[in-house]
Amino acid sequence: EFMAGMHERWPDDDEIAIFYALSLLGTVRPGDRGFRRQALAASIAQAVFAENPNHPGAAHFIIHSFDDPDHAILALPAARVYADIAPAAAHALHMPSHIFLQLGMWQDVKNSNIDAYAAAVAVNAKYGLAEGREDFHTLSWLAYANLMLGQYEAAAADLQKAAATVDRNPGSDRVLNGYLDMRGRHMIETGEWEAADLAPVDSAEGRHGNWIAAVGMSAAHRGDQDGAKAAVTRLNALAREAESAGDTYNYWQNTILENQVLALTLLKNGDHEEAVSAARHAAELEVQYMRVPSGPPKPMKPASELYADILLAANRPEQAIDAYERALQWVPQRTPSMRGLAAAAAKSGDTATADEMNQRLRSMPGAKL
Repeated sequence: EFMAGMHERWPDDDEIAIFYALSLLGTVRPGDRGFRRQALAASIAQAVFAENPNHPGAAHFIIHSFDDPDHAILALPAARVYADIAPAAAHALHMPSHIFLQLGMWQDVKNSNIDAYAAAVAVNAKYGLAEGREDFHTLSWLAYANLMLGQYEAAAADLQKAAATVDRNPGSDRVLNGYLDMRGRHMIETGEWEAADLAPVDSAEGRHGNWIAAVGMSAAHRGDQDGAKAAVTRLNALAREAESAGDTYNYWQNTILENQVLALTLLKNGDHEEAVSAARHAAELEVQYMRVPSGPPKPMKPASELYADILLAANRPEQAIDAYERALQWVPQRTPSMRGLAAAAAKSGDTATADEMNQRLRSMPGAKL
C-alpha cells in the first residue's frame, strides 16, 4: 500500500515503479489462486521495460510475473535479454531459465544454468561467500535440464558436484537439503533406484518430505514393501505435524507424497484398483492445492504424471492418454510425460499421437532420448 501511494505520487520514477511491482509479487503466497496481482506487477514492469529495455529490474519482474505455463510466452522477450543486461550476476543469468522451463526449452534451461553456476562459484570464491545458495540453486536446475534431455551422465556429474559440496560443508542443512533434492530427483528421472534407509525423524534428512518420498518410491520399485510402508508412515506423520502447526501448504504436499508412495506400493503388490485410486487422489490434490511449478517440480514426480504412469501399468491406455495430456498442461514438454503419452497412444492404437510425441522427442534440441 505504501509503494502504491509512492507510485501514484511519482508515476514517472522507474525505480519506484519497479519496487512497487516487486511489492505486489511479494504478497503472493504458495497456493494462492488468481492472477490479478501478478498481472498488475507485469503491466508496471512492462511499461518500464518498453522505455528502457536494459533495466534489470523490469526484465526480472516480468519473468517472475509470468512464471507459469499459461503466461510464460509473454516473458520470452525479457528472458532473452536479461542475461545480457547483467552478465556477471548469477541470478540474472539464471532467471531466463524460469521462462525456458515453463516452455519446455530444456537446452536453453541448461545453457542458462551452466553460465549461472559458473558465475555463482566465481562470486563465492571472490567474496568468500558460503556455498549452498545461488550455486546450489543453479546446479539443481542444470541437473534437472540434463535429466529432461536424457543426458544422464552430465546429470550424474552435477550430482557429484553437489555431493562434494556436502562434504565441504558438514552441518549445513541448506547444502544437505539441496543435495537430497538432487539425489532424489536423479533416482526418479533415471530409474536408478538405490537402496536408502530413512534417517531419524529428528534429523534434517529424516524430515525432508521429497527425499522420503524418493526413498519410498525406490523401495516400492525394488520390492521392499517394508521400506515403502515406512516412508508412507513417515510422510503421514509429517503431514499431521504440518496440519497441527497450521502449515496448510506442507500438509497437502506431504499428503500428496504419501499417496504417491502408497500408489506405487500397491501397484508393485498387484493391487491395481487401489493403486489407481491412490494415484488419482494425489493428482486431484496437486491441482487443487499446489501451485504450478516455477522450477523443477515438487513433488518431484508430478502427481498427474504418476497417475498416468499407473493407469498405463494397469492396462488402461485410453485413460492414461487423458492423464498424460493433463500432466503436460501442468509441466509442459516434460519428457517423461511425453514418453508416457507416446507409449499409451501406441498401446491404444492411436498411432498419430504416438508418432507426434516420438517426433517431438527426437527433434528436441540437445536431447538424447
